[in-house]
Amino acid sequence: SRETLRSASDLERQQVNNKLFSGLDQDLAREMVSAAEEKPIEKVTDELISQALLSRGYLWWDKQEEVYRPTTACFLLLAPSPSTVFPQARIQLDAYAGDNRNTDPVDSVLLDNPLPQAIEQTVAFIRRNTAHPLKVKGLKRQTSDAYPQEALREAIVNAVAHRDYGESEAKITVEVFQNEIIFSSPGLPPGGQSIDRINRGEARSRVRNPMIVQGLRWLEYMD
Repeated sequence: SRETLRSASDLERQQVNNKLFSGLDQDLAREMVSAAEEKPIEKVTDELISQALLSRGYLWWDKQEEVYRPTTACFLLLAPSPSTVFPQARIQLDAYAGDNRNTDPVDSVLLDNPLPQAIEQTVAFIRRNTAHPLKVKGLKRQTSDAYPQEALREAIVNAVAHRDYGESEAKITVEVFQNEIIFSSPGLPPGGQSIDRINRGEARSRVRNPMIVQGLRWLEYMD
């Protein structure tokens, strides 16, 4: 939308010059356009995909080569390996046996996937490294989660959607300890708001990466 384009950061609209849109995840692109255009996915043609993403700032037309290329937001959302252009887009996952970093991780993964897939893999990593105690409900024993999946998903979605991708030397980290999970997302609060103001409940909602947020909404990762 025009409003999205006006509010998008320069980084999100930055042209990725050495990558082709055809090399990105076309199934995810089709899902995005199906939601954006409110059309059944089976009626989303290749031409509609390119035109819809072009009009919304996710693609640009390379006149010299006569090909569609992605902008930063599109590349982060759909590239099989975003780190080929943005090394900072990788996500470091570490799980520890205790409640501190005094020992080596018992499980460690460095993710380099389209943001939607990275979200799913982060939740799966946490689930396999946290407890699932049995609870008795009525006459049946049921497996429960130490952390609700909805909360885990929201935490990592917020991290990838609102981080400062301009910080080229920092990546998102998720550390799973015996007694807590720490999500670290690079960047100061958007809009120049202070931590103290946020803690006092006086901060206004600000979106650092509106195009990434919109893409994740179309893919039903954000409300």
